[in-house]
Order: sequence, then C-alpha cells, then structure tokens
Amino acid sequence: MEGKTLVELSELDRGNVYGSIDHVKYLISNDTMWIEGKGKNGYNVPNYLRFVGVTNDPIPVQGGRRNGCVNCSSELVPHKPLGGSSCSCRRCVQIEEYHTRMNEVVVSDKRAARILFEYWKAYDRGI
Repeated sequence: MEGKTLVELSELDRGNVYGSIDHVKYLISNDTMWIEGKGKNGYNVPNYLRFVGVTNDPIPVQGGRRNGCVNCSSELVPHKPLGGSSCSCRRCVQIEEYHTRMNEVVVSDKRAARILFEYWKAYDRGI
C-alpha cells in the first residue's frame, strides 16, 4: 500500500472486517506505516491512506470516531425483474445510460483522479 491514497473495501460487512479491524484502525490512525517486503528489511513511510467501504449490508460496521456511514439513495439503481436479468424499461435504460456516461467521464478525464486524490489527502488534515 506504499504510495497509495484510496483503498476500497468491496462488499464490506461485519464478517469480513472482523479479523482485520485492528490493522485497519492502525492504518486509519497513524501518520506512518511499516512496509516490509518479502526477504527485505522493513521501513517506515508516510501514510496517506483513506478507506472507502462499499456494501449492501444495512449495518456493516460498528459506529465510532473512525467510521462514518452514508446511506445512498436508490434513485439511480435499476430494478431487477425475476430471474436476475437486466430490465429494459425506460427508467432502467436511462439509468444504465447515465452510469455509462459517468464512467466514461471519470475514466477519460485525467483530472478526475487528481481531484479525488487532493480531496482525500486534505480531508481530515484541516487543509
């Protein structure tokens, strides 16, 4: 994780965080982190990590000063008909087109990653 800024914890829930929560707390709280390569001497580096967990679990983690949960709107989520296939109703087609356009902007605009990097770097440092 050396030199990284944003770490996504996909499908975050209590079960898959339980055994690693102390390590995550350490990485959230400390300004440095210990890097130790295989067969190499370890060393400290500045820690710029920020974590974002994504989940459908209504209560993914316990509250606390390190955790903040945001309940996102389901307005732009397409519904799924029985059988799990994608829906072709007008609303769902529009939502899929919206997500496709947004993804194209984020991937093609090199400034998007830089803006996100600067935001998370400054977020809790009072800059």
